[in-house]
Amino acid sequence: MNLYEHEGKKLFARMGIPVPQGLVVESPEAAVAAAEEIGFPVVAKCQVLSGGRGKAGAIKFAANHSELDQFRTQLFGLNLGDERVERLLIEERLSIDRELYAGITFDPKNDMPVLMLSAQGGIEIELVTAENPQALVQQVLDPLQTYRPHHLMALAKQAGLTGSLLIKVAKVLGQLMTCYFTYEAITAEINPLVVLENGDIYAADAKIEIDDSAIHRQPQIKDLD
Repeated sequence: MNLYEHEGKKLFARMGIPVPQGLVVESPEAAVAAAEEIGFPVVAKCQVLSGGRGKAGAIKFAANHSELDQFRTQLFGLNLGDERVERLLIEERLSIDRELYAGITFDPKNDMPVLMLSAQGGIEIELVTAENPQALVQQVLDPLQTYRPHHLMALAKQAGLTGSLLIKVAKVLGQLMTCYFTYEAITAEINPLVVLENGDIYAADAKIEIDDSAIHRQPQIKDLD
């Protein structure tokens, strides 16, 4: 079961991972009200399960009412692949300094989940791996082993992070692991994991896939909307 971005971010927030302030809306009028509540500038994101939203024009930025009016009506009813846009996520626009990637996915070859981190985020991680395999550091996760902060800081250091950012990212990696195992996920990705100009970090996107066989054990998933 794949979750929408706003649903994944709710799970992240439950684990303490910082996420932008945002509201889900189902009409152009509600988009304006949400932007006013959050405060401009904002980002409007079509809530669909398919990837490549940026290239498809399904993510828009608005500094004011006039810019929001230029696209808010057009986004509703937009067809992206086999999906029709019925909801938007209106979020605060962050002042981003750099983008990272963090994720956990199940590796069927090893029958184990793998924690991944890259100092290059915001693009398809497959491209990062193809162009510079060393940019993506990985750690096989044994569900029976306890991973301490120093294990995660070592992974962040291997990815080239230093100082306070290393510590902050290591904390998010721990929270991401907790999310992954708590909700019995197959995939849990933050791309991008953004670093703001003030040094804070946020999950600017969320991609979570829950194991279908575990849905009946996860009643929390039904309460995300």
